Amino acid sequence: MKILNQSLQSHISQSLSKLRPSTTIIISSSPTIQADKVPRKTDQSLKAFSNHLKEQVEKSYFYPLQFNLKTVSYGSHLIAKYPVENDLQLALEMMKRTGSTNVIGVGSGPAIDLAKACHAESDQGELILCPSTLGGLLASTSKQSILLSQEEETLMPHKIGNQDNVTVVMDQKGIAIPSWVSREHDSRRNDATALDAALAGLVISLDAAISLENDDHFDKYSTIIAQNIEASSKCIDAFAHKYEVSEEVKLNAIHAMLQSGSLLSYGDGNIRRSVPHALTSALLPRYFPHGNWITFTASILPGLVSAIHDDSEYDNNIGFNMAIQRMLRDENASSSQLMEWVNNMSKFVPKLASFAEDAPDVDILLSKLDDNGVFLKCKDADSDFLERILISSLNR
Repeated sequence: MKILNQSLQSHISQSLSKLRPSTTIIISSSPTIQADKVPRKTDQSLKAFSNHLKEQVEKSYFYPLQFNLKTVSYGSHLIAKYPVENDLQLALEMMKRTGSTNVIGVGSGPAIDLAKACHAESDQGELILCPSTLGGLLASTSKQSILLSQEEETLMPHKIGNQDNVTVVMDQKGIAIPSWVSREHDSRRNDATALDAALAGLVISLDAAISLENDDHFDKYSTIIAQNIEASSKCIDAFAHKYEVSEEVKLNAIHAMLQSGSLLSYGDGNIRRSVPHALTSALLPRYFPHGNWITFTASILPGLVSAIHDDSEYDNNIGFNMAIQRMLRDENASSSQLMEWVNNMSKFVPKLASFAEDAPDVDILLSKLDDNGVFLKCKDADSDFLERILISSLNR
């Protein structure tokens, strides 16, 4: 974690003229730990990892003082998987009370999302994001922050701020990635692994290749899709041969999450909401409480590929064809070959049903998607397509 603190120090020292005139609020969070059904030895190492990370995050509070910066800290109440509206209001009240305009987010996804939301509300000062987990990386590069609606148990997008002010400060050695990937002993673990990130990266890439086909900036997105697929595939290949989380695996998982964030969309007008966002925002908190955003997305890979394979609409989709050719490193690759590849990879893909409290009913899940009123103005994948994804993923 010294690397994370050094990164923070380095960036602050370069931005003193912008940070010194006003107070900076530091928002922090650490990964949640779930100990049930975990062997004792693993449980002890999890707690040690969590305590160490918490210590390092807390230390980062004091680095700004070395540069005579005025800072206040918000983090004691931010302990859940997602920030809620009350977190945002409390942080904004603190900013108003202390005259803070600059925002620094340090740690896991909740801190990054809350920092982005606070900055979007004020839309002034500097926003510095220091992600320390894979979920934090994804949140740091996505356009919108996510808040949990406690009334509806739905993930809601927050408004987009001035993205020109976002700076991601990170180093591969400063990102906390679990040192194991097996779910043999703990199918309901709440943290995302490097392999989860790679599989989720493929889901996001395939979905983007379809939905961005007619986008005016497709050339730009196709480059990002290609880079994401390359990083995800390298991560999966390396693990498949070595069955361990090496530095190479970690680095490619980090790259996959950084690329994935910029491909996600909550939809607006004619822009389709990303399938991962459509499913996670409406279903994850209430129906799959034992999962997290990344592992949930990774688990729908077989269902997404199956739905694509069964839908003739995508047979001539240039973006999708380019994506599977890059994934399989074969310029003649077809959706059938992609389906075969995913079936061979099934032992690595987390099972969607393992994240549910009980056996979820697909009809109820689809009705929840249809009732998600915040997305009425956006263009979604049709219900039949989403139904095939859910049925295939849940029946694995």
